[in-house]
Amino acid sequence: MVMDRRWQLVLDCLDKEQAPFGKGTLVRFRAALIACSGDRMLNNLHVLAQIALTNSIIATS
Repeated sequence: MVMDRRWQLVLDCLDKEQAPFGKGTLVRFRAALIACSGDRMLNNLHVLAQIALTNSIIATS
């Protein structure tokens, strides 16, 4: 499944037989992140990083 491969890549456990932790742990972590608006903060940081990268590429072209 594509999503499983993506999570394995993100968690640095690509093609490992056993997951480093259970699915429930990820669900609880995500819920805690959302509860403190951490998901929005991470998204904003991602957008800012993408803008900076794009500007850097344009400046060197």
